[in-house]
Amino acid sequence: MEIMSDDSIGTLAEEWAKNHLGENFQFREYQLNTIIQIIKYKLTGVKTQVMEAPCGSGKSTIAFIVCGVLWEYFGLKSYILVSDLSLFEQYEQDLKKYNLNWGRLKGKDNYICARNGQVFTNGECQIKGIGMPTLSDPQASKSKGFSCGPTCKYVIERRRAENSPVTIMTYQFWFIAMNYVKDICFAGCEDMAPFQKRDFIICDEAHKVPDLVQRHFSPRIDSDDIGFLFSLREIAEKLDYGQELPAIDSFKQVMKAFTLVEEPKDIMLCIKRYENLLGKYNEFQYWLRDVLSKKGSVERYLKYLNAGNTCRECHCKFSDFISLIEELGLDTIVLSASQDKSENYHISINCAFEHKMVKKYLHDKAPQELLMSATIGDCDIYKSMIGEEELDNFDFKAFTVPSTFDFSKSPIYFYPKFRLSYNEKAKNLPLVINEIINILNKHTNEKGIIQTGSYEFSKALYDNLTPTLRSRVLFYKDSKEKNEVITKYKNSINKILIGPSLIEGINFPNDECRFLIMMKVPYASLGDKLVQRKMNIIPGYYHNDVCQKITQGIGRIQRSKNDWGITYIMDSCFKDI
Repeated sequence: MEIMSDDSIGTLAEEWAKNHLGENFQFREYQLNTIIQIIKYKLTGVKTQVMEAPCGSGKSTIAFIVCGVLWEYFGLKSYILVSDLSLFEQYEQDLKKYNLNWGRLKGKDNYICARNGQVFTNGECQIKGIGMPTLSDPQASKSKGFSCGPTCKYVIERRRAENSPVTIMTYQFWFIAMNYVKDICFAGCEDMAPFQKRDFIICDEAHKVPDLVQRHFSPRIDSDDIGFLFSLREIAEKLDYGQELPAIDSFKQVMKAFTLVEEPKDIMLCIKRYENLLGKYNEFQYWLRDVLSKKGSVERYLKYLNAGNTCRECHCKFSDFISLIEELGLDTIVLSASQDKSENYHISINCAFEHKMVKKYLHDKAPQELLMSATIGDCDIYKSMIGEEELDNFDFKAFTVPSTFDFSKSPIYFYPKFRLSYNEKAKNLPLVINEIINILNKHTNEKGIIQTGSYEFSKALYDNLTPTLRSRVLFYKDSKEKNEVITKYKNSINKILIGPSLIEGINFPNDECRFLIMMKVPYASLGDKLVQRKMNIIPGYYHNDVCQKITQGIGRIQRSKNDWGITYIMDSCFKDI
């Protein structure tokens, strides 16, 4: 492909923006130059681009224009990947704002079947095994008794997502489409997979990529979460399933074994044993769906269908992890296993070579990609974290979009006296809480957030506040309460939001947040075996990680050019960075 000049690419970008974003659209400062650079790197064959772009730079608009130009003028298709449903909804709103009829698709369980009110996975058509081609065809779907198919929201969005030149989806959905569906379900006939590789992918919130890959592809076992096995065993007995299912105690025996083993080969034996047990239940859940597909009404079996869905996902994750470890080596397994006072087991199984997981599951599935975030940090370290350390200066390009914000009204105050490290928190926590009370008394008529770092610190702070301050505080006890509490905070007048996980993924513009207190510097836990292994593998990982988190945390308070807020960092461990 002939190399185009910057001016020529800029003309195309301006033309596309005018035609699709409106006559009155104005590029923000640095935005057009950034778009030109991304498109030029794409067209010249750069494999991986990394863009650090601060809040306010308009990353979603940059993504839209880049993808729009690549399709309209060069016939190149794109995916835009987002880290969570909140960010997905922001992109979705922007698509509607600009009237861009591009694809956007969430996981099946975010759509409800109009016929039985269940998540789409358990919709009547799915139970009966009716495929997308049939459901989207009016005559074919009607002949199968599902005339609702062509008007089903999931079917409509699925078909649009498949056929659109630009599609927005979560990383999780893309991981499944590119790895499980394409590589496993359609082995030997990959062209039948509904979602194919595209010419370009844009990864938003890209600082999360290593963690997203690790969490998606690494197995977890928690004895509190195996209710699906009990449900499947129950329905197997009711339906007189001909093959004997392993007893639940067999799973518990393997859980106990995980807490006793240390050698990688012994850990792998436990993993394979657990996968084999899951496989028996997975075979049954397929049998169950086949049986239920022949029944007229299955509402009373929905609990068991949900259990089967969970079993299938768990088994797939274990099977894929076994293949990964066999490829990378037994020494890459990182096991954390414990048993609590209630005799419940908590087991996480990870791969230490997180960077190789990113390469395998993301980079190898994308011909070219742009990774963008406000908090990349040290780019050399990030390059190692995402498994691209072998790329040369041609195939790897990193650049930064300058900030246009005015920070003169947004000072950061650091309290250097009290460390809240593990060994010193008992002594210093009461002193830090006293300082926080003094700060809160200076912000009587303003809303603010306190990033505590742990539920333990949240409770200690709340318990020691004055009654007046306590009446202003909103805090959550677990992740389930978080969204509800955040909504209450947004609709309040002078409330204070307290929590351990308020560092990213939330937006508090203008008067929604005028002060922020970072109670604990968000270092990764040195007691975490995976953190320890990553520190040994990637020099500089530990400090780069905390720098990313601090920058993300402070970024909650100033969301636009004229926004402002005051930040207080209370933990003197900040001096160590």
